[in-house]
Amino acid sequence: MLFSLAFTALLGLTTAQANNNSLIVTKVPDYVRPYIVRAYSIDGVRVGSQIYRFPVTGPSSDNAFTLISTAAPASSDLGVLPHIHQEHYENFYCLRGRFNLWASKDNATSGRVFTPGDYGAVPQNTTHTFQILDPFTEMVGVIQPGGFEDLFYFLASANYSSTTDAPFPQGNFSSPGGDAETISKLTQFDVYAQLAFSPDFAFDNNGTTDTSSERTWHNGPNALAADSETPFFVGKSYGPKYLATTASNTYLIVEPFITAKQSAGNFSEGTITLQQQSAGSADKYSLPGHTALEVVDGMVGVNVGGFNETVMLAIGDVVFVPANTTFSFWGEAAYSKVLAIGQGKDTLQSKLIEGGKTWGSAIWPNALFTLRYAVTLYYLPEDVDTSVFNVFVEWLHTQDLPAGDASGDDDWAEISGIKDHQERCELLTDVLTFADRFIMDEFSQTVHDILVDYIGSQQFAPPFNVIISIHQYLSDNHSEIFQLLVDKHCKIWKLADTEDEKVFSDLPVKFMTGVIRKFR
Repeated sequence: MLFSLAFTALLGLTTAQANNNSLIVTKVPDYVRPYIVRAYSIDGVRVGSQIYRFPVTGPSSDNAFTLISTAAPASSDLGVLPHIHQEHYENFYCLRGRFNLWASKDNATSGRVFTPGDYGAVPQNTTHTFQILDPFTEMVGVIQPGGFEDLFYFLASANYSSTTDAPFPQGNFSSPGGDAETISKLTQFDVYAQLAFSPDFAFDNNGTTDTSSERTWHNGPNALAADSETPFFVGKSYGPKYLATTASNTYLIVEPFITAKQSAGNFSEGTITLQQQSAGSADKYSLPGHTALEVVDGMVGVNVGGFNETVMLAIGDVVFVPANTTFSFWGEAAYSKVLAIGQGKDTLQSKLIEGGKTWGSAIWPNALFTLRYAVTLYYLPEDVDTSVFNVFVEWLHTQDLPAGDASGDDDWAEISGIKDHQERCELLTDVLTFADRFIMDEFSQTVHDILVDYIGSQQFAPPFNVIISIHQYLSDNHSEIFQLLVDKHCKIWKLADTEDEKVFSDLPVKFMTGVIRKFR
């Protein structure tokens, strides 16, 4: 009976929809083609009280990866027996509800309470298990390589379908266990039971069981593993983040969970947060490996080459795009997010990170101007230096600038190409003049504060040409800078080797008056 159910499920889940003219299918194809599945619309298999659906399978991805949706009610039991995989890399993402996840390897065991948006990496030879906590919990699993769904066909208690697209059935079901005979057969699916493992349920207030002093989870930055063998966890928006822009200057925030480093170049996984954008302005992509996107927040539009339809995707919907197929996607809601999975090294995630920059927020900038306007502005004033404009674009892009003291030296050199300290003082003066000239109050205040910190932290007085420029171009709104110039020169002034005493005659009366008053 068990094998009959498995065989029926295999046929039902992998038979392609007859009509290939539409992206939307109700049965996952058994060959590689573009397609979309709606949340809970495809049949699944029941293992205990858990319903497993497979939006991406081994056959549909040519064994690149399997994408699993696990929907289940709360349980006091473990969701699976503790086990390891020798060949498969497993990934856990919390879409709804809460669950506990434990991972143990090389005498180090960690547990986390997962809430929506949290992620856990379980590389090969890592003992792991989970427990469902909330009345409606949904886990999204990515397993590489693909084909892992065969395990669940084997374990299935029954096939599952719903005319109302109910995520899981109501009722009391026995928890998935395993007799000795069943456990012995699991090895053919790369599942090796670790029955001696006993998970630690003593979670702290931060949702961890770690014995280390850091116990970082939802209380600080979470780093990705430095290799492809170490298990790790990333709390929602507590991992690394990168800010990227589309050709039409809308923002995307990339939060990688798995890169080529953590997967040995086999796949990538992470989230992409999308600013709202129109379909016509969305960037187009064509990648050498297969790609899957699952909407985890908001609403996302998608176009795929070869199909004359634009499809709106809601939470839980999945689009699969084969290698070398052109596609585009964009945020339809004010805030949208997708979980992105890519095959190989050259993936959607890696391309966006390569074209982006390190970012410190879960939200894109609240810039008053778009980069398109900034580029237009660049061509209007012929007397604006490129290095000045580069600083302006940096601020538009990030709503921030490097510190004015020594801690910002490398960042300033990267933005402007200027390393000399006196030249940077001249640059900041020119940037502040630019900001005042075009009445950009917020930008002006940012540069003002940086210039104050910069002048105050240096062991030299600003050169005379800077003093002359500041008094010539800046308004009285910058009186703090005027006074700082006086104080700095009176404290450490020394006639620079490059400055002629004749320059004294060009110094502003306001500055000289301040110096005289200082010494009176």
